[in-house]
Amino acid sequence: MIKRLAKLLIQLIIILIGIVAIIYFISDLTNTKTQTNLQPNQLDQNNNQTTTPQDTNSNYHVYFCPEDDCNTILYNTLNNAKTIDCAVYDITLNWIYDLVKTKNIRIVTDNDQLTNYGKQFDFVKTDNSKDYMHNKFCILDSNLLLIGSLNFTQDAIENQNNNFIITNNKYFISEAQIDFNNLWNGNFTKAFDADSICFSPGNCMDHYVKAAQTAKESIKCMFFSFTYGDLEKELKNAKNKGLDVKLIMEKSQDSQYSEYNKLKNADIKVIWDQNPSYMHNKFCVFDSNIVITGSMNPSNNGNFNNNESIIIINNSTIAKQYENYFNKYYAMWS
Repeated sequence: MIKRLAKLLIQLIIILIGIVAIIYFISDLTNTKTQTNLQPNQLDQNNNQTTTPQDTNSNYHVYFCPEDDCNTILYNTLNNAKTIDCAVYDITLNWIYDLVKTKNIRIVTDNDQLTNYGKQFDFVKTDNSKDYMHNKFCILDSNLLLIGSLNFTQDAIENQNNNFIITNNKYFISEAQIDFNNLWNGNFTKAFDADSICFSPGNCMDHYVKAAQTAKESIKCMFFSFTYGDLEKELKNAKNKGLDVKLIMEKSQDSQYSEYNKLKNADIKVIWDQNPSYMHNKFCVFDSNIVITGSMNPSNNGNFNNNESIIIINNSTIAKQYENYFNKYYAMWS
């Protein structure tokens, strides 16, 4: 009887040890998963480094106006938010002010573009400079960033060619919030170049230049205005190395300062747009893999004087959306 009890006791101890081991294994696995799913700008306790902005867990939604219903998309995006910070160059849609005045809202816009309707609201501030507050981005509930070439006007939404991205990338959101707070506090000269997102005045055009220098296969760009010589030189170098270089530029910006003729004379495939309104995009796709987009035209004013913003996304799926869009208009307008 004693031997039988001893045997049962040993078996019970073995079972208990097995249960403890299983619980420990599951706990360790859970901790490991929690650490590997850290979001951008969160500190990894193991190596004391933040994750990169090219976070594979982030979502990106790309919109092209006027193909997409940008008016409804913009309305729903703003209406669904409770806290809104927007730095937008031109706002003439009165429903923007009517919608957001019931929310926790701050708007920074260009002093020359502020409408009489917008002047009545104390949540609106402007720059006080001859240079442009030319940004086009919004931060929503600290959870979403809307950024691109879109002004909040009827013409921009319904007639012009524009693009914007909505992302939940925490790194981009936090950096954009820093820039917005600077603008809201009246500091229009303190810009900065973060990893894969840049705010001028500064040298944000360097991202375009370096991407052109390192491209291996193709460069496709749509620019409203293009007067920046350093990028023009790199595009010619890329063409001479055998890359497929194509551009679409806004016809109304044809002037003695435009880089159009220099590119054309270098046998680069550059065409004027045919939109009766404006082809207002400012983006490039490099090697079907990298997209740079935002508010900034490649110009000295955009780079060194204006308040501008660009975002650099290393994502082949997003890049392909932009490239397909470019190819459609290049074929249509050639």
